[in-house]
Amino acid sequence: MQARGVTVENTLLPEPEPQPIAVFNDAEQLTFEIDPYIESGTTMVQFRPLFEAFGLELGWDGETRTVTGTKERLKIELIIGSKTARVNGLEVTLLQAPVLKDGNTMIPLRFVGEATGRRVLWDGDTRTVGINQTVISYNFGMLFSNDTVYEGDNVDGKPDGKGKYFYKDTLLYEGEVVNGVIEGNGIMYDAANPDSYYEGKFRNNRFHGLGKAVYDNGSYHIGEYADGMRKGEGKLYTAEDQLIYEGMFQHDAFHGEGTYHGEGFKYEGGFYLGYAHGNGREYIDGELTNTGEWYHGSKIAGETYADGKLWYKGDYRNNNPHGMGAFYNEAGELTYRGSVTFFEQSGVGILYYDDGRRYIGDVFEGMVEGQGVLKASDGTVIHAGQFFDGEIDENPEETSNSTAYTIKQLRMWADHFVIDGFENNNLGLTPQQAMMFIELGSEEHLQQFNELSQEDKIAFMNGYAQAHWGDVLGVDECFTYVVFGQHSYASATLSYEMASEDVELESDPEGWQIFE
Repeated sequence: MQARGVTVENTLLPEPEPQPIAVFNDAEQLTFEIDPYIESGTTMVQFRPLFEAFGLELGWDGETRTVTGTKERLKIELIIGSKTARVNGLEVTLLQAPVLKDGNTMIPLRFVGEATGRRVLWDGDTRTVGINQTVISYNFGMLFSNDTVYEGDNVDGKPDGKGKYFYKDTLLYEGEVVNGVIEGNGIMYDAANPDSYYEGKFRNNRFHGLGKAVYDNGSYHIGEYADGMRKGEGKLYTAEDQLIYEGMFQHDAFHGEGTYHGEGFKYEGGFYLGYAHGNGREYIDGELTNTGEWYHGSKIAGETYADGKLWYKGDYRNNNPHGMGAFYNEAGELTYRGSVTFFEQSGVGILYYDDGRRYIGDVFEGMVEGQGVLKASDGTVIHAGQFFDGEIDENPEETSNSTAYTIKQLRMWADHFVIDGFENNNLGLTPQQAMMFIELGSEEHLQQFNELSQEDKIAFMNGYAQAHWGDVLGVDECFTYVVFGQHSYASATLSYEMASEDVELESDPEGWQIFE
């Protein structure tokens, strides 16, 4: 096809190379000489960095081509080319056999992670593997410690029957044991806090089957377990026996259909690894407030209700109306349909008035603003042209040269991002503090901002911040900056509903660098 004198050949471009697989052990990225790769659905990794990250002592038998990892009484054995591995002598079938690649031994990552009691999760979107400590890996550290002793029934020199394990003279487990492995019914305690324990079914030294786990803070879970983690149906309660969650679990997290109960709050619907995900409904004090679709904890589409009546329907981002949507009044009548920008009716849309009039065109923060057409209830055109501050603009040329117009344009084209002290940060912010960076849209806008008086700069900054205070809700101080590129050109400390005359502003048209 051709466009503007340029010929574009209709050829298939090569598929881009997939990004390397990243492996994180408790949030710390591991480094490999050979990149991990996927073989028939199994992630293969270089064994040495992985074993060292787990604290396993490395071993290699060239005659039998066997790789070993040992830590006190835990021993993992893998044989090059064999799908049979051993954990403390017990055979385990692998999905992929270890192989030699460029002189390095590559082994299946998930097997080694889970053999040490860790949780292994794959994120296909980011090609990331996350390996995390679990209660089981913590218990394995004691169960396979040289400081652990067994008391109880034995068969052929191995624990078998009913018995107890003691870690440094502290009871770790009591219950059934089969051929040296915890199997059947029993209780496993937290050696550091005996009030925290699991009681129920075990298999292969792990929680497996129906059981009850009591945690450090007194909360507890009753339900199904698999391979040491909550999986299947279950219920989670507070220490005061108040229901927190009921539904499906997987990988020790809320996963599948379930219901979460908070103080005056309830969410019922889909979950994905602890986050609201899929179709769901939210209630506050028993009243429906939100329905729709969530993705990894954020609502992306659906409806919001106020006092039991539909208030908004459409797209969402970060749980706020954003994208295309429609707003309704208390009578259920449509008041706006069109573009929505983070809760605000801004962009191109249609405003519907109580008296039957209708406006089609540019809208900003719920008011007619820019180019548009205002029609009467019978469809006749009242005005087609420019609007400003919700009114017909009788003199567009004069308006465009006004300071009020400049400030409005700066607000319309600006964007922002926030650092909230409620979240982890390295800036010394407290939970009652936040930083808001108002990003100007272009060099022309920067020039316009610098030409404003101090009073008008304050009007722009404070007006913008107050309009977007929902992003820093609950803070006492918001350190606000006007930025373009790597530099800031004004700063002020603002509070909620602060009057502009109370704002103290620092500004410099040359700017000062705040980003590196």
